[in-house]
Amino acid sequence: VTDKLLDALDATRRKNIDEIPYSGAVGFPETAPEQAALIGKTAAEHQLGEEYVGLLFSRYGMEAVAILQENAGGLATPLKSLPDYSVGEIAWIVDNECVGHLMDLVRRRSVIALLGHATEDVLTELAVIAGECLGWDADRRKREVAEVLAEVRRADS
Repeated sequence: VTDKLLDALDATRRKNIDEIPYSGAVGFPETAPEQAALIGKTAAEHQLGEEYVGLLFSRYGMEAVAILQENAGGLATPLKSLPDYSVGEIAWIVDNECVGHLMDLVRRRSVIALLGHATEDVLTELAVIAGECLGWDADRRKREVAEVLAEVRRADS
């Protein structure tokens, strides 16, 4: 994502972050064959497709293991509006990443808005999942969607 942003801004990276570990990097295989083996083994263990498990590892590194262990059932249910994500993955983010508002989910805890996927359909579906986790009623879900849409439109103009 950073490389895409730097290209769009015609900017160059000022600091090499390759040396800075993040929690998802600890224990992550370095070679493509090792990564493929991890993805295959993990997909088989959790009875999920290798493509989706690969996406989880690409997004979260080894933290994907915790997501898989805590949300096995919900991970098999892709979002209707954004099938690269699952109900369980979104619920895990909401429950584990200090999400208080829909904006937190799509801008701060995922790259959904950054990649241009914050459409009304996506936001409405995400608000239902977040709302179930956070106890939002229908009015609160509608307000959250409206606030994100307004901000995305402001940012795009």
